[in-house]
Amino acid sequence: MTRNNSFRCQIAVAAMILTTSIQAVAEVPEGYYDRAEGLNKGELLDALESIVGDHTDVGYKKIWDVFKESDVRDDGTIWDMYATTKFKPGTDQCGNYSGIGDCYNREHSMPKSWFDEASPMKSDAFHLYPTDGYVNNQRGNYPFGECANGRQVASSGDIKPLGKLGQSTFPGYSGTVFEPDDQYKGDFARSYFYMAAAYNSLIDDWHSDQLAGDSYPCFSSWSVEMLMKWHREDPVSEKEIDRNEVIYKWQHNRNPFIDHPELAEYIWGDSKDEGWIPGGVTEPAIIKPADGEVSDLGITAVGHTISATLTIKGAALTQDLAISQTGDTGFSIFPSNIPASDANAGAIVTVSFKSLQAGTYEAAVSVSSNEVKSTFTVRAEVVAGIPALPATNVTTDSFTANWICIDDDNADYTLSVKNIDADAPVAGFPVTVKAGNESYNVTGLDYNTRYSYTLTSADSHESNVVEVTTADVAHILQFETPTSLEFSATPGIPSDEQQISVYTEYIYDPITVTATGNFEMSLDHSTWASSLTLDPDGETFYLRMKATQAEGSYSGILSMKSGIYESPEVDLSGTVAALRPFFEDFEWTGYPGSYYVGQFEGNACLWQINGMYLASSSEQDHPNGKYCARLRKSKGGSMEMAEDKANGAGTLTFLGAAYKDDEDSDVAVSYSTDGGASWTIAGTATLTAGNSLKEYTIRLNVPGNVRLRFEQQSGDRINIDDIEITDCNQSAIGEAVADGNGWDAFATAPGQITITSAEPCQINIYTADALQVFSGLVTGRHTMNLNKGIYIVVCGNRSKKVIIK
Repeated sequence: MTRNNSFRCQIAVAAMILTTSIQAVAEVPEGYYDRAEGLNKGELLDALESIVGDHTDVGYKKIWDVFKESDVRDDGTIWDMYATTKFKPGTDQCGNYSGIGDCYNREHSMPKSWFDEASPMKSDAFHLYPTDGYVNNQRGNYPFGECANGRQVASSGDIKPLGKLGQSTFPGYSGTVFEPDDQYKGDFARSYFYMAAAYNSLIDDWHSDQLAGDSYPCFSSWSVEMLMKWHREDPVSEKEIDRNEVIYKWQHNRNPFIDHPELAEYIWGDSKDEGWIPGGVTEPAIIKPADGEVSDLGITAVGHTISATLTIKGAALTQDLAISQTGDTGFSIFPSNIPASDANAGAIVTVSFKSLQAGTYEAAVSVSSNEVKSTFTVRAEVVAGIPALPATNVTTDSFTANWICIDDDNADYTLSVKNIDADAPVAGFPVTVKAGNESYNVTGLDYNTRYSYTLTSADSHESNVVEVTTADVAHILQFETPTSLEFSATPGIPSDEQQISVYTEYIYDPITVTATGNFEMSLDHSTWASSLTLDPDGETFYLRMKATQAEGSYSGILSMKSGIYESPEVDLSGTVAALRPFFEDFEWTGYPGSYYVGQFEGNACLWQINGMYLASSSEQDHPNGKYCARLRKSKGGSMEMAEDKANGAGTLTFLGAAYKDDEDSDVAVSYSTDGGASWTIAGTATLTAGNSLKEYTIRLNVPGNVRLRFEQQSGDRINIDDIEITDCNQSAIGEAVADGNGWDAFATAPGQITITSAEPCQINIYTADALQVFSGLVTGRHTMNLNKGIYIVVCGNRSKKVIIK
C-alpha cells in the first residue's frame, strides 16, 4: 500500500468513527448537505458557504444569552476553554479584571481585528466562546499555534490557565502564537474551518499571518498543516455536538465540520483530490503519531541515556502492529510489537537513546501491518559538555535554569546568564552552583526580555546555550463601567452624558476608543465624535446618544484598542421617545372584583395587580376623579407596571394613606430595568391613617426603560392614587457633572483645564509628582492654563485624573 493511500485510509477511518458517534446525537435536517456531495477543495468550500453562510445574526449583545445555553457544564457553570474557572452564567461577565478567575468575556477565537470587526462575523457564535478575561487578554489577537516554551499567566489558588503564549515552534512559522490546551485544539480547528466555509467569499480580504489572503486554501500552509493535525488528534466531542445544536437553534445554521468531520480531508487533507462522500471511506487507520511527525526526545550528555514515552493510537485495526527503525544507531524502542486491540485503545511505547559522541541524531520509526503504515521521526541531541535543559517556571521576572549533572553531585558549576536584548551579563552573574542540584532560580529580571544561560564545569566543560524569554506583564486596557450602558432621549435632542473612565496597565501606545451605532463621545463636552484618541495612561471621556428625530431603540458597541491590545467591549443601548407624561389616576373603565389578582389597563400603562380593587371617592377624599387603588389588608398586596416606561424614571410622586382608622402601613417602591426580571428597592413610604391622602416623593434617577412596583410590607388596608413619574434627568444638558458629586474637571483647549461646580467647592490640583499647582474655591465654571502633563484634581474626598495635551 502506498503512503498516500495509507494516510488516506487512516484519516477516512477516523472520520468514519467520529461521524458514526455524531449521527446518533446530531439532528441534521434531511438533505441539508446534499449540494456539497461529490465536490472537493475550493468548490466544496463554496458549496458549504451556500448552505451555512446565510444565517440569523443574533447580534453581539445576545451572545451572552447564547452562552447561557451553548457553553454551560452539567453543574451549571460556564465551560471556559482558557482556564479552569467555574464562572456563573451572566453573573460573572466582564467587566473589569486584574487576574485570572475575575470574569469571563466573549472571546473571538478568530480575532475580530482580522476582519475589521465587521458583521455578521463579529457576532457569529460558532467562533465565539466564553473565556477567562485575563487569559484572553494575554492571547490578544495573536494567531493560534504551538509554542514548546510558551508562557502562562499566573494561577490563582485552584484556578489554572489553559493555554500559553510564546514563539511558534511549529514548522513554517516563527512569530508569536497562543497555544490552547490540547483538549480543545480540535474545537478551535473546526471553528476556523467553519469560518472559512461560512465566509468563503469574504475571507480573502481578511488579514493575519494565519490566513493566506485567498478563498482557497484560506489558511497559510503552516496553518493548514497545524489545524488539520489538531482536527485529527482531538476528535469531535459531545461538548461540540451539543453546542452545534444550541447554536443551530439561535442562528439557524450548523458547523459542517462537527456534523461531518471528514469534510476537512476533502478540502485540505489527503482526500482533497476526491469528491466528498458523506461519512467517508471505512478502512483501518493510525491516528497518532501522524505520518511525518517529529518527536524530539530532548538533550543529553555523551554516554548518558535519554528516554521518552510516545502514544501509538489506531482506529478500526484488525492486525497487530510492528515497530521498526532506520537511521542513526543508538535509538531503541520498547515494545516492538503492539496488539491491534491495544493500539485501538492507545498504547504507550518507550524510546531511548545513548551515544558516545556529540551531535544531533535522528531515526525514522515505522509503525505498520499489512493494512496500515505510518512513519515518524525521533530526534535527540548529545553534547560533549554539560547538557543545559530548557528553562521552567518562567515568570515576568524570573525563571528556573535546568541542567543534567555529569559530575559528582558536590562538584561546582558556573552558571552564566546574559540579557540577549542588552547584549550584557545579568547583574550578579555568573554564580557558582552545585552540580547535583540540577536547577537554579534566576530572579530580578525584566519582563518580556530575551535571556540565555550556560554552565561551565571546573575542568572547563561547557554546556549548550539555552534561550528563554521572560513572561510579559498583563497589559490591561478596560473601561471602568458595567458591561452595558443605557441611554434615553427625546427626538432631536442628545441624551444625557455618562462619564466613562479608562484604566490601563502597561499600555504604551495611544488608545483609540470607538462607539458604534447612534452614539458619540467627547473629552470636553463640546466636540463630539464616534472615535477618540486617548493617552496611554488612560483618560476620562463623556458618552451620549446622538440627537435623532426617529423614535425607536438603538444599540452599539463601545471598544478600545492600543497597538495589539483590545479592551473588553461594552454594549450600548438607548431609546428615543417623545416625552409622554406618566400620570396614573386609576380611573379605569373596567371595575375589578374585590381584591383582584390579574392585569388591568390603566390610563398610563398596563398593571399587574395582586389583591387590589378600585375604591370609590365616597369612602375617602380623592383630589382627581372617582377612584383610587386599594390594596388588601395584611402584608402581600402589590401592583407593578407590566410594561416599560421609556426615558427612565426621575422623580416619583403619589398620594397615599392607610384606610380610615387602620394602622399605619409601609409600602416599598422598587424599580426594574430588565423587563421585570429583577427588582431593586428605591425607597419605602409609611402611609398614615386619615381622611385625606398625603403626597409622597421618592427620587429615582434611573435611566432607560424602567418599571415600578408598589408592595405592601405591613399594616392593614391602604389607598394609593395619582401616581406621577417624571423622565430621568441625569445631568444638565451640556454641563455634565462627575459621579453626581456636583463638580467636574476636564481638558478643553490645548494647555487648558476647565472645572465646573454646582456648589462652592474647594478645588486643589496636583501634578503627578504631588506638586500643588492650584488651590481655590470654585463655583460655576472656571478655566485656567496648565502645562502639558497629568494632573489630579481634588474636591473634598473625591478626585479625578485629567491629562492636559
